[in-house]
Amino acid sequence: MSAVGPLATVADVALRHPAGELTAAQEARAAVLLEDASGQMRDHLEQIVSFVEDDTVTVRTQGARIDLWELPVGAVSSVAGSDGTELPAAAWSWDGLHTVTILDPAYLAPTMQVTYTHGHEDTPAGVVARVCLMVNRVLTAPSATEGLASEQIGQYSYQAAGGSAGVSTFLTKNDEKAVRRYRRGATGTIMVRAG
Repeated sequence: MSAVGPLATVADVALRHPAGELTAAQEARAAVLLEDASGQMRDHLEQIVSFVEDDTVTVRTQGARIDLWELPVGAVSSVAGSDGTELPAAAWSWDGLHTVTILDPAYLAPTMQVTYTHGHEDTPAGVVARVCLMVNRVLTAPSATEGLASEQIGQYSYQAAGGSAGVSTFLTKNDEKAVRRYRRGATGTIMVRAG
């Protein structure tokens, strides 16, 4: 499996920052926050999202069918039994979407190993935008205290609409709604991953 990194770049965050640029300290912090936000986004979507070439996974069969978890599927390279013995190409077929069918019942097993390429070569713009928003909420927070709506020190006071983001990234209900189409299960299929 290829290594995957953040779903957006520090430059993406800077372009979406209210100031249009980041200070050196903000850039360093943004790099770490991007890792956090990307992990949270992937957890929510139940998808890696990033492009992964020749990922080998063990998947439970459903009858003669294997539904592949990570979408979109770009190619299926091979199918093997649970012991790793590769099936001949004539023993299986891929529907071009997310389903592999075992054509020869002699090769059926409760779990199979599938090597396939999946994910987006370019992270979808909606996902990039939301990950950057998650990071910028933290970078622009008037207070490090999550949920703090107002504060007064002497004659100085301020109020943050809806409270402060605090020091960590998080997905809001609006973030979740905006990326719903990329969430696992949006295709209406039920996937079963082994282990």
